[in-house]
Amino acid sequence: MGKRDGVVAMALTATDPPVEDALVRLARARGIEVSYEGADGATKAVAEAGLVKVLGALGEPIAKASEAAALFAEHRRARRAEQAGRGGLPPVLVAWDGELGARARPAGSVAARLVLEGGEERPIDAPGRLPLGYHAVRAGGRHLAHVIAAPGRLSAREAVADWALFAPTYAIVDERGRPAGDLSSLERLGEFAAARGAAAVATLPLLAEPATADGGAPGQQPYLPLSRTYWNEAVLDVSRLPELDPADAALIGRRGFWPAARRDHDGRELADLAGLASLLRPVLERAAERLLSRPSRRRDAFAAYRREHPDLERYGWFRAAMERFGPDPSRWPARAAEPGAAPVNATAAARHAYAQFATDAQLAEVATALEARGTGLLLDLPIGCGPKGYDPFAHPEAFATGASIGAPPDAFFAAGQNWSFPPPDPETDRRAGYPMARAVLAHHLRHARYLRIDHVLAWRRLWWVPVGAEATEGAYVRYPTEELMALACLEAERAGARLVGEDLGTVPRGLRPRLSRRGVWSMRVAVFDLAARPGRRLSPAPGTAAYLATHDTATFAAFVTGEEIAGRERLGLLAPTAAATAAAEREVVRARLSARLVRAGRLEAEGRGDPAALCAAVAEELGASPAGLVVVSVDDLIGEREAHNVPGTTSEHANFARRLPLSLADLARNEQSEHVLSRLKAARSARGVTKMTAG
Repeated sequence: MGKRDGVVAMALTATDPPVEDALVRLARARGIEVSYEGADGATKAVAEAGLVKVLGALGEPIAKASEAAALFAEHRRARRAEQAGRGGLPPVLVAWDGELGARARPAGSVAARLVLEGGEERPIDAPGRLPLGYHAVRAGGRHLAHVIAAPGRLSAREAVADWALFAPTYAIVDERGRPAGDLSSLERLGEFAAARGAAAVATLPLLAEPATADGGAPGQQPYLPLSRTYWNEAVLDVSRLPELDPADAALIGRRGFWPAARRDHDGRELADLAGLASLLRPVLERAAERLLSRPSRRRDAFAAYRREHPDLERYGWFRAAMERFGPDPSRWPARAAEPGAAPVNATAAARHAYAQFATDAQLAEVATALEARGTGLLLDLPIGCGPKGYDPFAHPEAFATGASIGAPPDAFFAAGQNWSFPPPDPETDRRAGYPMARAVLAHHLRHARYLRIDHVLAWRRLWWVPVGAEATEGAYVRYPTEELMALACLEAERAGARLVGEDLGTVPRGLRPRLSRRGVWSMRVAVFDLAARPGRRLSPAPGTAAYLATHDTATFAAFVTGEEIAGRERLGLLAPTAAATAAAEREVVRARLSARLVRAGRLEAEGRGDPAALCAAVAEELGASPAGLVVVSVDDLIGEREAHNVPGTTSEHANFARRLPLSLADLARNEQSEHVLSRLKAARSARGVTKMTAG
């Protein structure tokens, strides 16, 4: 039997299924895509070895392809028995707009009832339109299936022509001279944006991360958090705590309390979240002790928060164990992170629980204050968390340990990518009714007007890279798209929020139309579109969030001048010959873009080579587009060249640490920033009037 494209060809005729056929059948039964469409449009087949390794990561006891036939037979037997126990129903049913129909009727003579979220029971044969919420199909004392009744389309206010201002919270610089921006800094940026008519202020994930723990990984890692349901206490403005000890308040206000700025080799100021968290630990411990020492409404609120987060105490002990024993839970003493465990400092554990309550309360204050000004928060939800974080530690059954998430080869990464965090198990959370996914969404949506879903492609599939394998040796594993989409839409509907799905990269066919049908917005990034088609007007469609650039791309100024190409060559990401070719191509892009903008009347002829003038013209063009939301960063307003993150680097570049070169006070006086914003705002306003008139 021969091979095609590195994959063993399946036999067309045989008395018994051949080894290769059984392997493919088992892979498909476990949700593995045995082939996929690459970034170049060509069909790529997954090699036999890759299928075996990914099956192993999914929990199949397989070491070689010849074992697949027996495992496939056992899988079918187990699945049939499981379905029979549920009356033939799947674990989860989706009722779009509350319409369930006959799909919820168990097979055979099983007498079932539909139990609504509030406890009401309805007959399964005629349940009527269901209220939005989480319901269940039950028979006697048995649970048969979970039901997600979600809106057919999100009803949050359809933006006429909104815009948002972006900056990482740690990067914001204000007059207080802190070593990193905090929630008060974010609120001040929101006030700046609100005064200029912004609908939202956007930032990077605000979740707890290893950099804030003793012995944690160096540098900030907002997309590898310790948990997706606990905040980063380093963004807390301790001076606003109601229970702050007067002596601590005086200490914080003294000149010299805050350390001098950390700087990179070029002298640029860097945020130091780890240093900040360490500095504030004793202050937080005394504040927690003060809160718990006497009755108050605030203490009652803390007690309610603990009831709403039943694993908060365990999280506190986990963080205390990390401070004591280092960042790798596999090296800790037995029961080191269990509440009450002798080796861990109970005061430290209590501090972490209090810090979560205080951070959540302060974030709510910021969101409320900005909403009163007509501006909301655009928060960012990562798709996973670090392999040594709290979520995999507390819920190991919900994660696969034999693989990491990544991406197949594409135009930017020829060797593919390995993002180093464990993939969620496709079935564990699902069978329980998605308690973890619900908690993650609710955690963010109670404060957000917009929520950006990082790598929304995860609702359809994720690229699994087996441990010890190259990223090219992975395979896509499918996830229940309708269920995950319904879950997110239900939570967003309850919060009155809008969802933005980051649908960049190799997007499966049909996913974008499905997102659009449910009111989940797509993303468009101007620097990508301009690189591909500089002579074509930017016109992102309705139902999209249009970004000038993102935290993972070059800034607009570095893109349009080509400086980011030289930077990538300097970092070893581009060979000299490739860099020279890219630089020549970028000159063509700049020339064609400039000529087009001059013809359109958006750019003066003398501004052809001026990145500031080009930025203002492109921002105006995006503002005049049908996009529901246009997002611009502070960096692009002021012509910053240095990126916040350079994918493919670790210690070579200070990723997720650079602070803004201007304070908020200086930003308010910056003529270039005001010019770009005035043109964007005018274009958005004109677009809104046009749309409302047309409507």
